[in-house]
Amino acid sequence: MARSIPASELVNVTPNVIGTGGSPLSFNSIFLTQNSTVPLGSVLSFPDQLSVARYFGASSPEAELATVYFLGFDGSSIKPGTLYFAQF
Repeated sequence: MARSIPASELVNVTPNVIGTGGSPLSFNSIFLTQNSTVPLGSVLSFPDQLSVARYFGASSPEAELATVYFLGFDGSSIKPGTLYFAQF
């Protein structure tokens, strides 16, 4: 029988436990805007597209971006949680 190199000489395995059920991860992003309704030096938080539309206006570029953002990726099971806006 041929001799082999023990795996422990090639790799180091650290046992760990994966959490049960659900995922604590949340997709959050920040968009930079030139809209002056966002106070300079602050970051505004929005939980959904409707709140973005109410703040910036339904036909604003920010509301259009939020519509796409909150849909998430095609076929995704986890959708974005929060969208932040800051003035640039």
